[in-house]
Amino acid sequence: MKKNIMTSILLNTVQVCGLCALILSGCTGAAGPAGGTTATYSLNLVIEKNLDLNYDYAYTEFLREGLSVPGGFVIIGNDTLRVDASGKASAQFNPGTWSHGQPVAIRAADTAKGFVYQTTVTIPGTFYISNFIPNTRLWQPNKANPRVEWAPANGAANYVVSLQASLPSSPSRGQAMVAGSLSQTFTPDAFYDPNTNALVTGVYYVHVVAYNPTFFLRPNANYRLPDFNFPLTVDTKDIRGMVTALVVSARDSIGVSPSP
Repeated sequence: MKKNIMTSILLNTVQVCGLCALILSGCTGAAGPAGGTTATYSLNLVIEKNLDLNYDYAYTEFLREGLSVPGGFVIIGNDTLRVDASGKASAQFNPGTWSHGQPVAIRAADTAKGFVYQTTVTIPGTFYISNFIPNTRLWQPNKANPRVEWAPANGAANYVVSLQASLPSSPSRGQAMVAGSLSQTFTPDAFYDPNTNALVTGVYYVHVVAYNPTFFLRPNANYRLPDFNFPLTVDTKDIRGMVTALVVSARDSIGVSPSP
């Protein structure tokens, strides 16, 4: 009888320690549910250093077969995000939680299935908007199109440039584009109401976002999001999605007024 009890305790200990070893080692694999089918996961994660709002931020979506992962969590460096019933989690951190140029280890784990996925993402270097044309930062219809230029961010794969009205209720179109270089010209339709085609005057904010290696459209950003299909960075037989690191520049601004 004692022998059977000790055997049961030993087997349970081995099972628990095996899962712990799997998580700590960062091995990948999925223990499929009953019937031998393999679980299918999706992982979207963005780490953001926001130089405009002066904080670090993380957002993740971690799903199994399109549903939330009970007990699922994502580890970013030394910080853990536990997903909620929707499979999502977010957190705001003090600036400097992650450093520019730092490779950050990422692990997503489903303890119920013994699944762990591991990767790394490197945060682009710091950078800034270096020039704005016109230097008066005032645009009027029939004037030359405004252009923004910026210093390079080391390690950035590319840049997204955002222009949006400072008032959230503004009806103007705004613009958000993938740059492909260190400058971007805005077209006048960004300053017009798409429904009435009327000029929308006031102050517009400009942000540049350096990303690596792809760009994830995270919710509640303080910059405009582009309408663009960005490539996946996670694509295996078990898991697909996007893991990315962003650096958001301090904002610049431009005023818009009618022609004199």
